[in-house]
Amino acid sequence: MATVGKVLIVGGGPAGLSAATVLNKRGIQAELAEINEEIRPLGSGLTMTGPTLRALRMVDEDALEECVRQGAGHDGLRFCTADGQVLERVVMPQPAGPEYPGGFGIMRPVFWGLLAQAAERAGTRLRLATTVTAIEEHADAVEVALSDGTTETYDLVIGADGLHSRVAAAVQAPAYQTHPALTCSYYSYWAGVPLAAFELHLRPYRAVIAFPTNDDLVCVLVQWPQAEFDTFRRDVAGNFLRTLELIPDLAGRLAAGRRAERIVGTADVPNFFRQAYGPGWALVGDAGYHKDPAAAQGITDAFRDAAALAAALDAGWAGRQPLEEALAGYQQQRDATLPYYEFSLQIASLEPPGPEVQQLLGALAGNQEAINQYLGVLENTVPLEAFFAPENIGRILAAAGRRPAAGPGG
Repeated sequence: MATVGKVLIVGGGPAGLSAATVLNKRGIQAELAEINEEIRPLGSGLTMTGPTLRALRMVDEDALEECVRQGAGHDGLRFCTADGQVLERVVMPQPAGPEYPGGFGIMRPVFWGLLAQAAERAGTRLRLATTVTAIEEHADAVEVALSDGTTETYDLVIGADGLHSRVAAAVQAPAYQTHPALTCSYYSYWAGVPLAAFELHLRPYRAVIAFPTNDDLVCVLVQWPQAEFDTFRRDVAGNFLRTLELIPDLAGRLAAGRRAERIVGTADVPNFFRQAYGPGWALVGDAGYHKDPAAAQGITDAFRDAAALAAALDAGWAGRQPLEEALAGYQQQRDATLPYYEFSLQIASLEPPGPEVQQLLGALAGNQEAINQYLGVLENTVPLEAFFAPENIGRILAAAGRRPAAGPGG
């Protein structure tokens, strides 16, 4: 266990709270500064598949169990392509099992509360209504000026304060692999709507996502291209409902229930990596790596990177590895997600699939094993490079050539 290290984490979201939890469990003194007067979530409900739940397990087992207890399980994934083809994988959730193959939905206020409880159980000092105003590196420590008028000394400052990170700005962390925002996203919640699966519906330049959450609510999110943001917000409710009408089956189910919350949205979804560390600082979560929410992997990334950063700091300060080398390994591990980042950008373009993708999707029809693989890529349970390996694609196309032709939907 590390005997050296005092850390200030800036930002009380999933990345910051989970980093604080793991660091304190490793014997590294971690405090957390949150600019708001309470731990307050932003954004839509969360959907979590096996990788998210396994990453949460690395952070805190009790938080995982409570998440599974309070969240709403869904028994599969239903993906409707732009041309109306339906791909389904049905796997019953097994919350007691080691692999957590099913999925869960949970609303952010509930989930943020579970993460805050885990951080406090681990010994985190929460400093609410506080943020960083200046960071000054010295030879052996970092001097941090805080918004409450105090100045304190730490061994490291971690920016976990979102895509507009004050920490990243203060240390001038360079960005790379940058892409402008591709979509705008709006969401709300419906009551009285039975929904057993996570549903992703694509239409040309439109996307609709629906999944169950806690308290018998269904989260519904629609996406339009970023270029149409001004058009969408001129009539948010009307455009939201007109987008749902592109999916008659889902629209009918929602019409039988009632909208329980107001419609909320954003167009502030840029795509980038930032340098993950430097002298006296590190970044985690959206502060260091942000991509369009279409892939629904931000929470998984936050948990994974928080655990990896904590392990790097522990290794460096405990003397098992030079700190610079350990942090470089943390960034290398994070940046290994670049292929999936690029895949997410393709999804977020909302463009109709090209001929090669159409051929592949057509070849999936009637091949449940291949469908499971492809949907596993969307869920990040099947390695991207394994599915798209030429030999695997060749097998799928060859198998389709040996079957009678099938139209959209199988």
